[in-house]
Amino acid sequence: MAAALGPALEATVINLKLGERGEIAAYMSESNQGRPLVLLHSINAAPSALEVKPLFNAFAPARPVYTPDLPGFGLSPRSCGISNMC
Repeated sequence: MAAALGPALEATVINLKLGERGEIAAYMSESNQGRPLVLLHSINAAPSALEVKPLFNAFAPARPVYTPDLPGFGLSPRSCGISNMC
């Protein structure tokens, strides 16, 4: 069995509930001033929030930044969704 992944960013990790579709993990910066920014990683071979780390680190001190790990990537579990096609 593969080892569990550690956090990709030095930030608070929150779990966002997606109703019947499960949940995803997201990183959140500490700043609460300014316009929020959402950074999304790609869906290449081994993506996670680590892909956007330079952008997260550049913007996080000055504004709220949220970086989710899409379902099945990084810290987010694979979601079966309503169709249960896992």
